[in-house]
Amino acid sequence: MKKLIGLIIVILLFQPIHAFADARTLEFSGSVLDRSTQVLTLAKNTTLIIDKLENELTVLDLSTQQVIWSKKLPAIYDCNVLTNPTKIIVLTSDKNTLQKITFSESGTLLSQQVFPHIKLNEQQKLSWTPAINQEKEKLAVLNKDRIQIYQYPWKKPSSIVTVSEPNDRQYEVKLIPEIKLHHSNVIVKITGDNSTQSQDIYKIINIESKKKVTIPLEWNVNSNFTVIGDELIINTSSKIGNPLGINTDNEHDLFMRYDLKTGSSKLKVTRNFTSGESNWLTYYVNHQLLITNTELNTQELLDRSGNLLNGISIQADDQQDKFIGQSNGKLIFFTSSPNQKAKVITR
Repeated sequence: MKKLIGLIIVILLFQPIHAFADARTLEFSGSVLDRSTQVLTLAKNTTLIIDKLENELTVLDLSTQQVIWSKKLPAIYDCNVLTNPTKIIVLTSDKNTLQKITFSESGTLLSQQVFPHIKLNEQQKLSWTPAINQEKEKLAVLNKDRIQIYQYPWKKPSSIVTVSEPNDRQYEVKLIPEIKLHHSNVIVKITGDNSTQSQDIYKIINIESKKKVTIPLEWNVNSNFTVIGDELIINTSSKIGNPLGINTDNEHDLFMRYDLKTGSSKLKVTRNFTSGESNWLTYYVNHQLLITNTELNTQELLDRSGNLLNGISIQADDQQDKFIGQSNGKLIFFTSSPNQKAKVITR
Protein backbone atom coordinates (compact mmCIF):
# COMPACT_ATOMS: atom_id res chain seq x y z
CA MET A 1 0.00 0.00 0.00
CA LYS A 2 2.84 2.42 0.87
CA LYS A 3 4.50 1.75 -2.51
CA LEU A 4 1.19 2.42 -4.28
CA ILE A 5 0.71 5.73 -2.43
CA GLY A 6 4.30 6.75 -3.24
CA LEU A 7 3.77 5.98 -6.93
CA ILE A 8 0.58 8.06 -7.00
CA ILE A 9 2.40 11.00 -5.38
CA VAL A 10 5.21 10.84 -7.98
CA ILE A 11 2.70 10.72 -10.84
CA LEU A 12 0.78 13.70 -9.47
CA LEU A 13 3.96 15.66 -8.76
CA PHE A 14 5.13 15.54 -12.35
CA GLN A 15 1.81 16.04 -14.09
CA PRO A 16 1.94 19.28 -16.09
CA ILE A 17 -0.26 22.17 -15.01
CA HIS A 18 -2.28 23.17 -18.06
CA ALA A 19 -3.35 26.80 -18.27
CA PHE A 20 -5.40 28.51 -20.94
CA ALA A 21 -5.71 32.11 -19.73
CA ASP A 22 -6.68 35.27 -21.57
CA ALA A 23 -3.41 36.59 -23.04
CA ARG A 24 -4.39 40.15 -22.05
CA THR A 25 -4.38 39.23 -18.34
CA LEU A 26 -1.83 36.42 -18.30
CA GLU A 27 1.04 37.26 -15.92
CA PHE A 28 4.36 35.62 -15.15
CA SER A 29 6.87 35.99 -12.38
CA GLY A 30 9.12 38.98 -12.99
CA SER A 31 12.06 36.55 -12.88
CA VAL A 32 11.41 35.60 -16.52
CA LEU A 33 12.95 38.97 -17.44
CA ASP A 34 16.28 37.94 -15.90
CA ARG A 35 19.08 37.11 -18.32
CA SER A 36 19.43 33.66 -16.74
CA THR A 37 15.98 32.70 -18.08
CA GLN A 38 16.47 30.60 -21.21
CA VAL A 39 14.20 30.39 -24.24
CA LEU A 40 14.29 27.19 -26.31
CA THR A 41 12.20 26.40 -29.38
CA LEU A 42 10.06 23.25 -29.31
CA ALA A 43 8.10 23.67 -32.56
CA LYS A 44 7.23 26.42 -35.04
CA ASN A 45 4.95 28.30 -32.61
CA THR A 46 5.86 26.59 -29.34
CA THR A 47 8.55 27.89 -26.99
CA LEU A 48 9.97 26.53 -23.73
CA ILE A 49 10.69 29.15 -21.04
CA ILE A 50 13.26 27.95 -18.46
CA ASP A 51 13.09 30.13 -15.36
CA LYS A 52 16.08 29.08 -13.23
CA LEU A 53 15.32 31.62 -10.48
CA GLU A 54 11.84 30.19 -9.84
CA ASN A 55 12.78 26.65 -11.01
CA GLU A 56 9.86 26.57 -13.41
CA LEU A 57 9.33 25.26 -16.95
CA THR A 58 6.64 26.93 -19.06
CA VAL A 59 5.60 26.03 -22.59
CA LEU A 60 4.09 28.97 -24.44
CA ASP A 61 2.11 29.03 -27.68
CA LEU A 62 3.53 32.07 -29.46
CA SER A 63 0.66 32.30 -31.95
CA THR A 64 -1.88 32.83 -29.16
CA GLN A 65 0.47 33.98 -26.36
CA GLN A 66 -1.13 31.33 -24.14
CA VAL A 67 0.52 28.95 -21.68
CA ILE A 68 0.12 25.33 -22.77
CA TRP A 69 1.60 23.82 -19.61
CA SER A 70 3.97 24.69 -16.78
CA LYS A 71 5.82 22.74 -14.14
CA LYS A 72 7.63 23.68 -10.91
CA LEU A 73 10.72 21.64 -9.98
CA PRO A 74 12.96 21.48 -6.88
CA ALA A 75 15.83 22.88 -9.00
CA ILE A 76 16.87 23.33 -12.63
CA TYR A 77 20.59 22.75 -13.18
CA ASP A 78 20.43 22.12 -16.92
CA CYS A 79 17.76 21.74 -19.59
CA ASN A 80 18.01 20.41 -23.13
CA VAL A 81 15.55 19.88 -25.97
CA LEU A 82 16.00 16.80 -28.16
CA THR A 83 14.21 16.34 -31.48
CA ASN A 84 12.69 13.46 -33.46
CA PRO A 85 10.72 13.02 -31.27
CA THR A 86 10.76 16.19 -29.19
CA LYS A 87 11.80 15.57 -25.58
CA ILE A 88 12.72 17.92 -22.74
CA ILE A 89 15.59 16.68 -20.55
CA VAL A 90 16.01 18.38 -17.16
CA LEU A 91 18.66 17.95 -14.49
CA THR A 92 17.03 18.56 -11.12
CA SER A 93 17.31 17.26 -7.55
CA ASP A 94 15.64 14.65 -5.43
CA LYS A 95 16.49 14.89 -1.72
CA ASN A 96 19.93 16.38 -2.42
CA THR A 97 20.64 13.76 -5.08
CA LEU A 98 20.96 14.51 -8.78
CA GLN A 99 17.99 13.46 -10.90
CA LYS A 100 17.34 13.49 -14.65
CA ILE A 101 13.74 13.88 -15.78
CA THR A 102 12.39 13.53 -19.31
CA PHE A 103 9.16 15.21 -20.41
CA SER A 104 7.32 14.96 -23.71
CA GLU A 105 6.48 18.10 -25.69
CA SER A 106 3.00 18.01 -24.11
CA GLY A 107 4.48 17.87 -20.59
CA THR A 108 3.93 14.18 -19.89
CA LEU A 109 6.53 12.58 -17.63
CA LEU A 110 8.33 9.96 -19.73
CA SER A 111 11.13 8.85 -17.42
CA GLN A 112 13.24 9.74 -14.42
CA GLN A 113 16.66 8.61 -13.32
CA VAL A 114 18.44 9.18 -10.01
CA PHE A 115 22.24 9.32 -9.70
CA PRO A 116 22.82 8.25 -6.06
CA HIS A 117 26.61 8.59 -6.25
CA ILE A 118 26.50 12.27 -7.28
CA LYS A 119 25.80 14.41 -4.23
CA LEU A 120 24.78 18.02 -4.63
CA ASN A 121 25.85 21.27 -3.01
CA GLU A 122 25.05 24.93 -3.63
CA GLN A 123 28.35 25.73 -5.35
CA GLN A 124 28.18 23.06 -8.06
CA LYS A 125 27.36 23.63 -11.73
CA LEU A 126 26.04 20.68 -13.72
CA SER A 127 25.41 19.82 -17.34
CA TRP A 128 24.28 16.82 -19.40
CA THR A 129 24.82 15.70 -22.98
CA PRO A 130 23.12 12.84 -24.83
CA ALA A 131 24.78 9.87 -26.51
CA ILE A 132 25.57 10.45 -30.18
CA ASN A 133 27.35 8.23 -32.71
CA GLN A 134 30.19 6.57 -30.80
CA GLU A 135 30.04 8.96 -27.84
CA LYS A 136 28.29 7.96 -24.63
CA GLU A 137 25.80 9.94 -22.58
CA LYS A 138 27.70 12.09 -20.07
CA LEU A 139 27.32 14.36 -17.06
CA ALA A 140 29.65 17.19 -16.06
CA VAL A 141 29.92 18.34 -12.43
CA LEU A 142 31.91 21.47 -11.61
CA ASN A 143 33.34 21.68 -8.09
CA LYS A 144 35.44 24.80 -7.60
CA ASP A 145 38.13 24.50 -10.30
CA ARG A 146 37.62 20.84 -11.25
CA ILE A 147 35.12 19.37 -13.69
CA GLN A 148 34.27 15.73 -13.15
CA ILE A 149 32.87 13.80 -16.13
CA TYR A 150 30.55 10.87 -15.40
CA GLN A 151 29.36 8.08 -17.69
CA TYR A 152 27.43 4.88 -17.09
CA PRO A 153 27.38 3.30 -14.49
CA TRP A 154 27.67 6.80 -12.94
CA LYS A 155 29.55 5.66 -9.83
CA LYS A 156 32.79 7.62 -10.21
CA PRO A 157 34.25 10.15 -12.65
CA SER A 158 35.58 8.73 -15.89
CA SER A 159 37.63 11.89 -16.41
CA ILE A 160 38.62 15.05 -14.52
CA VAL A 161 39.72 18.33 -16.04
CA THR A 162 40.80 21.58 -14.39
CA VAL A 163 39.52 24.95 -15.55
CA SER A 164 42.37 27.27 -14.62
CA GLU A 165 45.80 27.50 -16.24
CA PRO A 166 49.03 29.09 -14.92
CA ASN A 167 48.91 31.90 -17.49
CA ASP A 168 45.27 32.86 -16.84
CA ARG A 169 44.55 36.54 -16.23
CA GLN A 170 44.18 37.27 -12.53
CA TYR A 171 41.10 39.00 -11.09
CA GLU A 172 40.15 40.20 -7.63
CA VAL A 173 37.06 37.97 -7.79
CA LYS A 174 36.48 35.12 -10.24
CA LEU A 175 33.21 33.22 -10.60
CA ILE A 176 31.97 30.44 -12.88
CA PRO A 177 28.26 31.09 -13.38
CA GLU A 178 27.64 28.38 -15.98
CA ILE A 179 29.06 25.34 -17.77
CA LYS A 180 27.73 23.46 -20.79
CA LEU A 181 28.71 19.91 -21.71
CA HIS A 182 28.47 19.23 -25.44
CA HIS A 183 29.64 15.72 -26.33
CA SER A 184 33.46 15.76 -26.03
CA ASN A 185 33.70 19.46 -25.08
CA VAL A 186 32.72 21.40 -22.01
CA ILE A 187 32.24 25.15 -22.29
CA VAL A 188 32.98 27.18 -19.17
CA LYS A 189 31.78 30.75 -18.68
CA ILE A 190 34.00 32.70 -16.28
CA THR A 191 33.32 36.18 -14.91
CA GLY A 192 36.26 38.10 -13.50
CA ASP A 193 35.85 41.31 -11.47
CA ASN A 194 38.39 44.03 -10.76
CA SER A 195 36.92 46.85 -8.67
CA THR A 196 34.42 48.64 -10.96
CA GLN A 197 35.17 46.59 -14.08
CA SER A 198 34.34 43.03 -15.11
CA GLN A 199 35.07 40.67 -17.97
CA ASP A 200 33.48 37.47 -19.24
CA ILE A 201 35.82 34.75 -20.52
CA TYR A 202 34.85 31.53 -22.24
CA LYS A 203 36.90 28.35 -22.21
CA ILE A 204 36.36 25.43 -24.56
CA ILE A 205 37.86 22.35 -22.92
CA ASN A 206 38.14 19.03 -24.75
CA ILE A 207 37.59 16.40 -22.07
CA GLU A 208 39.57 13.77 -23.98
CA SER A 209 42.67 15.67 -25.10
CA LYS A 210 42.44 18.24 -22.24
CA LYS A 211 43.12 20.96 -24.84
CA LYS A 212 41.80 24.39 -23.82
CA VAL A 213 40.87 27.39 -25.93
CA THR A 214 40.26 30.73 -24.19
CA ILE A 215 37.97 33.40 -25.64
CA PRO A 216 38.04 36.69 -23.67
CA LEU A 217 35.27 39.22 -24.31
CA GLU A 218 35.64 42.97 -24.04
CA TRP A 219 35.39 44.51 -20.58
CA ASN A 220 32.11 45.59 -19.00
CA VAL A 221 29.57 43.62 -21.05
CA ASN A 222 27.04 40.98 -20.05
CA SER A 223 26.95 37.85 -22.17
CA ASN A 224 24.93 34.72 -22.83
CA PHE A 225 25.90 31.67 -24.82
CA THR A 226 24.56 28.54 -26.43
CA VAL A 227 26.09 25.60 -28.27
CA ILE A 228 24.55 24.47 -31.55
CA GLY A 229 26.16 21.78 -33.66
CA ASP A 230 29.90 22.48 -33.84
CA GLU A 231 29.60 26.13 -32.82
CA LEU A 232 29.80 28.18 -29.64
CA ILE A 233 27.46 31.16 -30.04
CA ILE A 234 27.82 34.22 -27.80
CA ASN A 235 25.69 37.37 -27.66
CA THR A 236 26.46 40.41 -25.53
CA SER A 237 24.72 43.41 -23.96
CA SER A 238 26.21 46.56 -22.49
CA LYS A 239 26.06 47.08 -18.73
CA ILE A 240 23.43 49.70 -18.05
CA GLY A 241 24.52 52.23 -15.45
CA ASN A 242 28.23 51.54 -15.90
CA PRO A 243 29.88 54.76 -14.60
CA LEU A 244 32.55 54.51 -17.31
CA GLY A 245 29.97 54.40 -20.09
CA ILE A 246 30.67 52.53 -23.31
CA ASN A 247 33.72 53.09 -25.47
CA THR A 248 32.84 55.20 -28.51
CA ASP A 249 36.25 54.80 -30.16
CA ASN A 250 35.93 51.09 -30.97
CA GLU A 251 33.44 48.69 -32.51
CA HIS A 252 31.63 46.44 -30.04
CA ASP A 253 31.09 42.72 -30.62
CA LEU A 254 27.38 41.98 -30.22
CA PHE A 255 27.22 38.46 -31.66
CA MET A 256 29.93 35.87 -32.28
CA ARG A 257 30.10 32.35 -33.64
CA TYR A 258 33.17 30.22 -32.85
CA ASP A 259 34.31 26.81 -34.08
CA LEU A 260 34.24 24.42 -31.12
CA LYS A 261 37.25 22.41 -32.29
CA THR A 262 39.63 25.28 -32.98
CA GLY A 263 38.08 28.25 -31.18
CA SER A 264 38.47 30.28 -34.36
CA SER A 265 35.96 33.03 -35.13
CA LYS A 266 33.42 32.19 -37.86
CA LEU A 267 31.28 35.34 -37.68
CA LYS A 268 31.02 38.61 -35.75
CA VAL A 269 28.24 41.20 -35.74
CA THR A 270 29.55 44.57 -34.53
CA ARG A 271 28.15 48.04 -33.94
CA ASN A 272 29.56 51.53 -33.30
CA PHE A 273 28.04 54.06 -30.91
CA THR A 274 28.61 57.82 -30.76
CA SER A 275 27.51 58.44 -27.17
CA GLY A 276 29.04 56.92 -24.06
CA GLU A 277 25.56 56.83 -22.52
CA SER A 278 24.23 54.55 -25.26
CA ASN A 279 23.45 50.90 -24.60
CA TRP A 280 22.65 47.76 -26.53
CA LEU A 281 20.74 44.62 -25.59
CA THR A 282 20.73 41.32 -27.51
CA TYR A 283 18.83 38.04 -27.41
CA TYR A 284 19.46 34.95 -29.53
CA VAL A 285 16.32 32.82 -29.99
CA ASN A 286 15.58 30.15 -32.57
CA HIS A 287 18.65 31.01 -34.71
CA GLN A 288 17.71 34.70 -34.78
CA LEU A 289 19.41 37.66 -33.10
CA LEU A 290 17.45 40.63 -31.78
CA ILE A 291 19.48 43.82 -31.21
CA THR A 292 18.01 46.71 -29.21
CA ASN A 293 19.91 49.97 -29.82
CA THR A 294 19.08 52.70 -27.28
CA GLU A 295 21.00 55.34 -29.21
CA LEU A 296 18.75 54.97 -32.25
CA ASN A 297 15.68 53.59 -30.40
CA THR A 298 15.53 50.68 -32.83
CA GLN A 299 15.27 46.92 -32.78
CA GLU A 300 16.80 44.79 -35.53
CA LEU A 301 16.11 41.10 -36.14
CA LEU A 302 19.00 39.29 -37.85
CA ASP A 303 19.48 35.70 -38.98
CA ARG A 304 22.43 33.61 -37.77
CA SER A 305 24.56 34.94 -40.64
CA GLY A 306 23.96 38.57 -39.64
CA ASN A 307 21.50 39.37 -42.42
CA LEU A 308 18.73 41.83 -41.53
CA LEU A 309 15.26 40.24 -41.39
CA ASN A 310 13.26 43.05 -39.80
CA GLY A 311 13.78 46.44 -38.21
CA ILE A 312 11.42 48.61 -36.18
CA SER A 313 11.44 51.83 -34.17
CA ILE A 314 10.69 51.61 -30.44
CA GLN A 315 10.01 53.87 -27.48
CA ALA A 316 12.33 54.27 -24.50
CA ASP A 317 9.97 52.16 -22.37
CA ASP A 318 10.43 49.22 -24.76
CA GLN A 319 14.21 48.98 -24.45
CA GLN A 320 14.37 46.39 -21.64
CA ASP A 321 11.76 43.95 -22.99
CA LYS A 322 12.94 40.34 -23.33
CA PHE A 323 12.64 38.83 -26.79
CA ILE A 324 11.16 35.30 -26.82
CA GLY A 325 10.35 34.70 -30.50
CA GLN A 326 8.12 35.66 -33.37
CA SER A 327 4.87 34.42 -34.87
CA ASN A 328 2.60 35.60 -37.67
CA GLY A 329 5.02 38.39 -38.54
CA LYS A 330 5.03 39.80 -35.00
CA LEU A 331 7.93 40.00 -32.55
CA ILE A 332 7.02 38.64 -29.12
CA PHE A 333 8.43 39.85 -25.80
CA PHE A 334 8.17 39.60 -22.06
CA THR A 335 7.70 43.06 -20.57
CA SER A 336 7.49 44.20 -16.96
CA SER A 337 4.10 44.80 -15.37
CA PRO A 338 3.06 46.09 -11.92
CA ASN A 339 3.84 44.17 -8.72
CA GLN A 340 7.12 42.73 -10.06
CA LYS A 341 5.31 40.65 -12.66
CA ALA A 342 5.81 40.20 -16.40
CA LYS A 343 3.42 39.81 -19.31
CA VAL A 344 3.59 38.89 -22.98
CA ILE A 345 3.31 41.58 -25.66
CA THR A 346 3.68 41.66 -29.45
CA ARG A 347 5.27 44.34 -31.57
